[in-house]
Amino acid sequence: MHLSGIPATYLLRNYSIYLFYFFITQSCLSQQDTSFTIYGTIDNSPLQKVYLYRYDKRAIKVDSALIDNTSDTFILKGIASEELHYKIIFEKEGGSINLALKNEDIKIYYRINRHHSSYPRRDLSISNNPSTITLLEWEYTYANYQDSVYQLKQIIDSLKINNLDQKKIQIQEDKLLSTRINMFDYSSSIVRNTSSPVCAELCLIDCIVLMKLFPEISKSEEIENLVEFVKNKFPNTRPIQLALLSYKPLPHKTKEKIKTSFINQNSVLINLPDTVGKLTTSSFKNKYVLLDFWASWCLPCRQQNPHLISIYTKFKNKGFTIYSISIDENKEPWLQAIKQDKINIWTHVIDTRVWKSPYLNSYNITYIPYNFLIDPRGTIIAQDVSEKELDEILDKVLK
Repeated sequence: MHLSGIPATYLLRNYSIYLFYFFITQSCLSQQDTSFTIYGTIDNSPLQKVYLYRYDKRAIKVDSALIDNTSDTFILKGIASEELHYKIIFEKEGGSINLALKNEDIKIYYRINRHHSSYPRRDLSISNNPSTITLLEWEYTYANYQDSVYQLKQIIDSLKINNLDQKKIQIQEDKLLSTRINMFDYSSSIVRNTSSPVCAELCLIDCIVLMKLFPEISKSEEIENLVEFVKNKFPNTRPIQLALLSYKPLPHKTKEKIKTSFINQNSVLINLPDTVGKLTTSSFKNKYVLLDFWASWCLPCRQQNPHLISIYTKFKNKGFTIYSISIDENKEPWLQAIKQDKINIWTHVIDTRVWKSPYLNSYNITYIPYNFLIDPRGTIIAQDVSEKELDEILDKVLK
């Protein structure tokens, strides 16, 4: 068959070639439309690597660059079809920087302040990214709240040790409760007012964690309202889908506890590499041990670390320690989280098999954070406890 003197097979062959190049071109354009580049300028940095990670149920390494003696700049690239949660992690000094990124290039200027490595935003400027600016402002304000909580808890512990007037203790405990309510309200206000799904994600998770750890703040109804609010405001966005994963276990927690209770059972001996690669067991003679399952990418886990520091500081000289098991896939964000959260004061190990870890399977763990309290005989005496519950138990057994 011929068409205008041109063989049909020739037309078909060339049409197929045209389609091939059309789809290749569209694919390239699509990738180009969703790509972003971070142009970084850094002062006061040693020779080190800088990594870009995306956070989505786990930390996913996206790109890396080397900061050397010949240049104070770095370039990191990635792809984001929507606004997603990323983090820049510095190998040696500089901590990490949370970012809310979509398909727009941004510029970062950062001067490493060795006196405030945990809060790099004090020496940080970002252009062309209002979502990240909101996120960093929230982090900075939240850190000030956490400092206030720590100071109040120190005062309360001191008053209890000296057996002072219960009225004085109650005044400080009321201040502590008020501060936690203010923390919740602050995060809640950002959820309701931000146009950034990443900011809404992280602040909503914070509200959920606060309610879980401190039910006395009485905000369960507000949590339900916030969940419905973000579903309507940010429908089908990945950050909000991830935030809701933190919310789902809560209604079923009591039933799950009963179903998978390990109370009065012998603990499973864990043997995993620590921060320097040495195999370290979970067995500690004559001590109560908190097995703490967590990960650097798990915001609820990170939010509870200041409270674990408080518990550890209070009971470490009375026969108590913590054995933290991370299910990070990569060591860099894990090590950086330990340093940034200042939790290198107890034992840390890592299982890079993530959710395929046999230890998670042994304990039927389906979400993190999760914990078990082990007595000196190796018997589990509590599981999935809040800070308040843990404090009360240790007060009784370590008198």
